[in-house]
Formats: sequence, structure tokens, C-alpha cells
Amino acid sequence: MIDDKGKIVNAAGPGTPVRIIGWKDLPKAGNEMLEAEDESLAKLVVENRRIRATREVEMKDIEVIRERRQKEREEQFEERLKEKKFKREVWEYYHGLRSVYPTLERSETKPVDDEVDKIPIIELPVIVKGDVSGTVEAVVASLGGLPSKEVRLKVIHSNVGAITEADVDMAAACDGFVLGFNVKGDKQTMAKAKLKKVEVKSHTIIYKLLEDAKSMLARLLPPEYTTRVAGEAKIQQVFQINVKGRVTSPVAGCRVTNGSILKNNKIRIIRKEKTVFEGSLSSLKQVKTDVTEAKKGIECGLSFEGFNDFQEGDIIQSIETIEVLRQL
Repeated sequence: MIDDKGKIVNAAGPGTPVRIIGWKDLPKAGNEMLEAEDESLAKLVVENRRIRATREVEMKDIEVIRERRQKEREEQFEERLKEKKFKREVWEYYHGLRSVYPTLERSETKPVDDEVDKIPIIELPVIVKGDVSGTVEAVVASLGGLPSKEVRLKVIHSNVGAITEADVDMAAACDGFVLGFNVKGDKQTMAKAKLKKVEVKSHTIIYKLLEDAKSMLARLLPPEYTTRVAGEAKIQQVFQINVKGRVTSPVAGCRVTNGSILKNNKIRIIRKEKTVFEGSLSSLKQVKTDVTEAKKGIECGLSFEGFNDFQEGDIIQSIETIEVLRQL
């Protein structure tokens, strides 16, 4: 220890400022400092305290994991009860104990992850049939591993054997579909599936089956949109035309330089690399005729909704909105 005058000291009383050399970590305010008889004893005490602190953190983590797993088990138990009830009602229907085929509503659950706990997951029910039990288990495990934070497949029934009318009825009741691996349905079953608008997919290759499952899930994802420039035109001259009596309105005389200018598309006007207007066309004319499209090389007259401050040399862009198909 070194005091404020730079001298080595063996003791420091309350309120005495000293500089201590040799600590591996900087202590925090309020930490207690104890003296040990020798260095080996000090290292032993420090190691024991470090192990105890680590165990306390681990115990807290284990408790959190235990509570989370307990919650998951309760949710899974409730889901199994619902599925058993649904299957029992299906059995009652086929044995004449019920007059109306039961329904299983598609549920929305929330993931456990804290980062996305506010995003609902849409579940798509699926019935899996296969030729042998090992294959069915492998397919079910593969379907459960499809990565997505928004949608997922929920296997409500899986079994060995051909696809039957009962499978189609169950899929129709829960708004799901049927996946078969190395098995198919007969003509009567497929006719019923077509009548009830239930999709039945049969495959002999696992990755083809998974691709079909992914495409089914992708349909549930909200669409994404992007924009592209469908055409460009340049203002050659600005004309003043009579609108009513002596009232005039400017019209942009343009030549289409790329693509096409479509009347129903959004319009962007660019001047010196800066956008000065975004909106819609009020008219698109070729000579005096109203047209819906002006292609490359065509001269046309353009007027814009709520904007008259265009100039010669401005670039007109026709913007098209395109829906992008999402994939998992």
C-alpha cells in the first residue's frame, strides 16, 4: 500500500487514502476487505466465494428454466386435452353419437423467447400419414424444426397407413391439410378432399415434403411490397392550355425515354437529383387523346394531381408497387 505522499505503509486507518497494488479486479464501493494470514489462504477463500456466487446464479437460472418448462408442460397438457376431446368427438360422429362434425379452431400462441414474446405465432394444423412408424416420427420431427417466428405447423394427428376420408374430415374441421409420406389416398378419399377443399400432399422424398410444407406456411405470412421504376420520361416543354374560359393550366410535354408511363402508377418528379413531387397523374394524353400507357419513344402530355410547379428538364418516373412472395 502506498499513501498520498508516495510512501509504502503497512496499515491504513479509516478515511486514510492509499493506493493498493496487486488486485486483479477493482472492488466496488461498499465491498468488505478482509485480511488473510497468507496468500494461499486468501486464494482459497476467494475461489470458494467465486464458486458460491456462480452456484447462486446457476440456481436462479435453473429456477427460471424450471418455471418456464412447467408453464410449457401446462400449455402442452391443455393442448393434448383439446386434441383428445376433438378426436373423441370425431369418433362419436362416425359412430352416430353426434350429428354435427366437430371443429378444432386454429390457435395463436406466443413464443417463449423474451425478445419476441409479443409476436403471436399462427399455427397451421397438419395431419401426417406414413408407411412405417419410424418414418412418421422422422417427418413429424422435421416439420417441428421448420424455422419461423411468425408461423409454424401443428401436427394434430399422425399415424401409419393410407390417407383416409377420416383424415380429410379432420383436416377440414381444423382448416388444415394432409401430408403423406410413401402413402396416398384412394379415388374416393381424393374426391372428398376436393369437395371439402382440403389439400392432400403425398411424397416419397423428404425434402420435397418439407418444401411443400414450407410453401403452405408461407401463404400465412403477411405480404411484403417493394417498388420499382416502370418507366421514365423527360419534360421537353411546358404548355399552358385553357381549362375554362380564360383559366389556363400547365401541361408537361414529355418524351418517354425508358419503359412505360402508366396512368394508374404513382409518379415521382426528380429535379437535379432531388425528388420534388410524389403523387398521381391527373391526365395522360397523346396529342388530344386520353391514353392509359405511353411507351418508350412516345411523346405525351402529363398533368399531375395537386402539383403545377414542374419545369423543363425534370425527370418523370412511373413507380410500380410489386408484392413479394415471402419464404421461410
